[in-house]
Amino acid sequence: EEDGGSGNFGGSGGSGGGSGSGTGGNKVTNVYVGDKDKNDDTSQEITPPSEPYNDLETVSWAKDSILSLSEKGIVSGDGDGKFRPNDNIKREEFLKIALEAFRLVDTDATCDLDDVSDDAWYYSYIASGMEKGLVEGIDETHFGIGNAITRQDMATLAYRIAVYAGIDLSGGNSVAFSDEAEIGSYAKDAVAAMSAHGIINGVGDGNFAPNSFATRAQACKIISKLLSLA
Repeated sequence: EEDGGSGNFGGSGGSGGGSGSGTGGNKVTNVYVGDKDKNDDTSQEITPPSEPYNDLETVSWAKDSILSLSEKGIVSGDGDGKFRPNDNIKREEFLKIALEAFRLVDTDATCDLDDVSDDAWYYSYIASGMEKGLVEGIDETHFGIGNAITRQDMATLAYRIAVYAGIDLSGGNSVAFSDEAEIGSYAKDAVAAMSAHGIINGVGDGNFAPNSFATRAQACKIISKLLSLA
């Protein structure tokens, strides 16, 4: 699984656990306030809130990022206790997360694309991104609604938004990927800058896999790491 180790998406985020054994530190027993040895009214049981999702065990490297963005209201699950971290993320979904995270949504922005209805939930995000020059469509008349976003497109969009938000991603030592020749010319600078700062790395075996589709967990990790630099 991509970015399961240090130095990539999973890097500093680590797992959501702590020092607990066998459960990743996520199981918290009831906490008592007061003197438990005294049977009086000063003891009060406090039940810690449960985690909102029950399917993050396979993405421990992104768990903290997912929960952090969820608490901020930037991402959400399916309403049935699942986040679906390994599902591919769509172009409009990633744009929403990125713009919401950096508060770059302009409700007055407009756009005119054949596949972007002005009453759709994603209209303001796409209009905002296009007016600010942060995102482009798949052609002159279509944004590509419903299309999964590739890793190189995700890196490019995230990089543009980071620069727009004033995050300094200059310097550093970029990673030399084995499949660098497959990275589109439009994405090379973004991938180089993001990898140089540990925001995004590869999928293993020295590959970046630019044309592979990004997952929801990867999207949360990359946005969370950029927020930490803001």
